[in-house]
Amino acid sequence: MAIHTKQDVIERIVYVKKEMPEVLFREEILNGESVAIIYDSITKTMFHVKGNGGAIWKLLDGRRTIRMVSEDLARASPGLDESDALADVTRFVVQLGEQRLIRFAYEV
Repeated sequence: MAIHTKQDVIERIVYVKKEMPEVLFREEILNGESVAIIYDSITKTMFHVKGNGGAIWKLLDGRRTIRMVSEDLARASPGLDESDALADVTRFVVQLGEQRLIRFAYEV
């Protein structure tokens, strides 16, 4: 089942799991800004994630849906409404999926 649009992510993915032994995560302060670093040890590729990316990554535990992650993100981020949080989470999940850094579970 291919994921082609952000709406596909919202409507068809039930759970997103980030726990893959080949993908490492850490947070750093770079030039006074918090940056999340995701490293794929198989492809030897490093991704620097700014903004809500680190918080979203931490919420992708395989038990939350896309909507649940966005609701939790909105609650934890003053000034971020749920629709913007849903857009951020969806965009981030699509990007991670394209890089094969996460796994999806689809609604049957």
